[in-house]
Amino acid sequence: MPTKQNLAAVRKMAAKKGSQVQFQIDVTTDEEWNKLMERQGLVVIDIYSEWCGPCTAMVSSLKKLKLEIGSDYLHFALAKSNTIDALKRFRDKSEPMWMFIASGHLVNLMFGVDAPNLFQMIKTELENETNVLQGKMERNFIPFEELTEAEKERQAVALAKEQQMQLIYQEKLAAKMNAIRERSLMKLAKLIPTHSCVIYFPQMVSSDGSCSVAQKMMYLNDSISAAVVDQMQVQFNADTIKQVFYKCPIFPTLPASLQEAMQSKPVLVTLIQSVITDDAASNTLSPRNCRTDEYQTIEQKLTKIVYGDENPTGYSDQSVAFEFIVENDKGEKIPPMWTPISVLSKAAAIEVLFPRKVESIGYAPDSLPPPQLIIIYDAAKACDIIELTKDFTQDIYKIGFFDSIDPTNAKVICKSYKQFCDLSEEKKKNAKMVVAIKKGDNDDLLLEFAQVIPLYISPNEKVGSEESEQFFPFDYDDLDDEVEEKQVDSFDEDKENINIDNYEIPAE
Repeated sequence: MPTKQNLAAVRKMAAKKGSQVQFQIDVTTDEEWNKLMERQGLVVIDIYSEWCGPCTAMVSSLKKLKLEIGSDYLHFALAKSNTIDALKRFRDKSEPMWMFIASGHLVNLMFGVDAPNLFQMIKTELENETNVLQGKMERNFIPFEELTEAEKERQAVALAKEQQMQLIYQEKLAAKMNAIRERSLMKLAKLIPTHSCVIYFPQMVSSDGSCSVAQKMMYLNDSISAAVVDQMQVQFNADTIKQVFYKCPIFPTLPASLQEAMQSKPVLVTLIQSVITDDAASNTLSPRNCRTDEYQTIEQKLTKIVYGDENPTGYSDQSVAFEFIVENDKGEKIPPMWTPISVLSKAAAIEVLFPRKVESIGYAPDSLPPPQLIIIYDAAKACDIIELTKDFTQDIYKIGFFDSIDPTNAKVICKSYKQFCDLSEEKKKNAKMVVAIKKGDNDDLLLEFAQVIPLYISPNEKVGSEESEQFFPFDYDDLDDEVEEKQVDSFDEDKENINIDNYEIPAE
């Protein structure tokens, strides 16, 4: 039989529970929301999402405030945005939101947990509503379908943040694309160690197609054992100019009038190759073995003739450029020609100006990697994974073996399954197999790989692509392994003498 003390305790607990229910009305349906809008006075509503829940940390403080104020016009409620149509725009929010409803009218809105600010707002809005109900003032309210000032401010902040993030993304993308192009151009440079080019600006090309400076260069080429192997007129545009003069110190110094002329009149371009004699053939550098400083010979020789030194913005009086330089009516000195002074600049120009030639030697520029997901396994499952990849060869981007699953610290152990099989048992023991798969529409792909029980799968393609860049950076594969051994002679299909006074633009 319960004692008096027990009954008193039960009543106390029941009273406490009942007071808590009465303190904050829980509204979860449209019908309950409509009833709440009929309540007279100020209703302070904690709006919450289903996955986040209401702000329980403020309950005791709000209760205390309610007791201090002691007004019958002040009410508190909870409202679930997921199930109430009027609160659609507040769904999927993770921070507390406080709505102030005065006798069914929206009068204010506050975000976050700033207790002093919230308490002051409650007092102010309650005083206003009390005055309205007593006929002392008119109510100022906000149409419910309109955004409050707090929402507008947050929208502006969110938009500014999104724009900033977009700017950062664009900068990262530009840096990534620049790295890809540099890598591609160095690959091309290794394939064309004996080639370079010369560009003759429009003012040097007469109406009948002749070019006196180009004619002189043909004779001077003999002195450096070089010959013209291709020649054509090219119409430039603003984008072409930037691509041809990629990372070239002369580009910023080109007069605007010259750049405009290059976009309105044809430019004469020539492809030049060092002539290799039979005696020197045995000493020819192969693309696979030559270093950057070893295959600059053709650039250095042409630079000496064109500029007199390696400064394309200053011409010695012994240079061809100095002999043909002209001055326009603005007093600007207009150079007659240009030749690259570095292998990177050379490759950029030749890639743009002679696309058929570079394609004929099997060169293809690298492109931005596709969106990817990273899947990591214990290397003991490598045999099973290799068998699985045979069914999805087109979907696999890279495979490698690392000493860690952390992409920021992982070090490469080996790059192929064959190399892995040749490792000692000690090295195999802690190895992790990392597979980068292209993110596409093939749902079966991820399912198949997941069934082998991986240690890790990227949560989404954005994270996966970032992880792939860390595991498999652009220099992951040794550049020499990617460049096939090519016969440089294949670049020289048109070695017959060209009549510089009778050239034509090749049909595309």
